[in-house]
Amino acid sequence: MEHAQASRTSSVLVIASIVLVALNLRPSMAAIGPLLSKIQEDVPLSFTTASLLTMLPVLAMGAAMFAGIRVARVVGEHRAISLSLVTIAIATAARLFADNSYELIATAVVAGVGIALAQAVMPALIKDRFPDNVPLLMGLYVTSIMGGAALAASFSPFVMEKMGGWRIGLSIWAVLAMVSLLLWSSQKTAIGVLSLSRDKVARDRHFENPRSWLLAVFFGIGTASYTCVLAWLAPYYVEKGWSEQSAG
Repeated sequence: MEHAQASRTSSVLVIASIVLVALNLRPSMAAIGPLLSKIQEDVPLSFTTASLLTMLPVLAMGAAMFAGIRVARVVGEHRAISLSLVTIAIATAARLFADNSYELIATAVVAGVGIALAQAVMPALIKDRFPDNVPLLMGLYVTSIMGGAALAASFSPFVMEKMGGWRIGLSIWAVLAMVSLLLWSSQKTAIGVLSLSRDKVARDRHFENPRSWLLAVFFGIGTASYTCVLAWLAPYYVEKGWSEQSAG
């Protein structure tokens, strides 16, 4: 009885850790749109350059995804996600000191690499740790990712108004990353070691499988549409006269 209770408690804490990690995977991009007009008042930033703040992180996420599992095999899955959170925290906190477009773009790219590490490992962790509840836990994980974007879009303008500046509105999300890191770090024993496959033949089959390419195109179009909305919907409504918070 006590063992079952302890196991449930452990599972709840792991799930809470997964949710917190997922909440960190979009704020670095989603916070930009609502604050863009204020950023442009301080930093020479054309709309073309501003588009790089969401485009380049997505490209970095795609490129770094190929290395994510390799990194996890070298340092361990738990440490890989810890490294992801540290990277996101550093990139986000650095925005507090950003004075030009190059520094903002650099933080966006570094954050994208950190996001990719977590996104490469987390699905495997969920499947390994919760084999009987994969659809439920993957649904919770993805919903939490979208929840993080919604939270950032609505809360960043509030922080900017209350604390006096877009830099703090962007960098505040480093706090969420550090809180998530604390809980995640405490779950190392509960998560254990994952068995990530090294089967090259299986990987090659994916590249030769037409269905794999069809899925890649399908999800690529969806991601492109989502990123476009993430980048430009809030600035559009700000230009229409809405407040930053309402637009977010």
